[in-house]
Amino acid sequence: MRPHFNRTLNLALNLALNLALYLNLNLALALALHLYLARVRLIKIKSKSKIKSKSKIKSKIKSKSKSKSKSKIKSKSKIKSKSKIKSKIKSKSKIKSKSKSKIKSKSKIKIKSKSKSKIKSKRRIMTSPPIFAGIDVGASRTKAAILNPDKKLMGHSVKKSGTDFATVAEACLKTSLEMANASEKDIVKAVSTGYGRKNVSFAGENKTEIGCHAKGCYHYFPMASTIIDIGGQDNKIIKLDEDGSRIRFKMNRKCAAGTGAFLEEMSLRLDIPLESMDGLARQSRDMVKLGSYCTVFSGTEVLENIRRGKKVPDIVKGLFFSVIKRVLEMDSLTEKVVMTGGVVAHNPFLAEMAEELVGREILVPEYPQLTGAIGAAIYGMYIG
Repeated sequence: MRPHFNRTLNLALNLALNLALYLNLNLALALALHLYLARVRLIKIKSKSKIKSKSKIKSKIKSKSKSKSKSKIKSKSKIKSKSKIKSKIKSKSKIKSKSKSKIKSKSKIKIKSKSKSKIKSKRRIMTSPPIFAGIDVGASRTKAAILNPDKKLMGHSVKKSGTDFATVAEACLKTSLEMANASEKDIVKAVSTGYGRKNVSFAGENKTEIGCHAKGCYHYFPMASTIIDIGGQDNKIIKLDEDGSRIRFKMNRKCAAGTGAFLEEMSLRLDIPLESMDGLARQSRDMVKLGSYCTVFSGTEVLENIRRGKKVPDIVKGLFFSVIKRVLEMDSLTEKVVMTGGVVAHNPFLAEMAEELVGREILVPEYPQLTGAIGAAIYGMYIG
């Protein structure tokens, strides 16, 4: 529409100018001026519309650019937020994975430690050596010994027998096992011996004290010998050949003379501790010889010598001499002599005095009081 209007205006202007030349000059000039002004106005309107259109275009471009930048910023922020969320998710997943891995590693460590502990416990079970128990229930003392398969003494115990043999035997076994760092499950065989051997409920077998003492002594001294055992209530003389087989034995059960009970009674008469008698006998310089083996008559003699002013160490040495003489009169001796029993264990001076009387060395095992219990344990190694 506007280009057509321009052409029309231009034609009208030209026509006005031509009319001014041929017709009325004033009218033509007025019309031409009027048309010229109309054209100027039109040009101004066009320029204004152009400027407006340009400004509109610019504003549109700006708005578009702004919207684009905003959208870009939004998209970037969205991308950033998404990336942040993703990174957070990743970090969380990493933390979770790390925590899971830690938990897994901990569980693995726990499983490994459990498996290791199981292996260790299995190894302990598998590697714990078998042991053999011997229980010697005497009238005065109960003894227990724990041996390994090499016949090495791993644990031992000595307690007063009292009136409940079964309970004391169990107590001795418990103490011995603690010393050996073992348990009852490790025991392959338990054998009892002694006066109360049939009262030991946990023992699978029981053997006589003669056989067990012979086994115990031959373990320490594998040779032909005469064994002198001085116990709390009796004395024993056992003879062995070179193979350790028993040739014969003699036993004194009816009389307390020459036993531990005899020395206990005399310690009461002298009003001295039983454990101090060995030291007192060593102090003697003039031994008092007693004429009787009987505990009753010997007690009377002791009181008589006290009244006469004899020294206690001399009387005690005389009592020791009475015990040795009584035992040596039970049987003859062979080349090698071994002394065992609780009396010898607590009074080693007796063995020294016996050496002087027989004129030869008296052999004493490391644990004289445990000989019977050790022999019982050795028996357990050969019983099926």
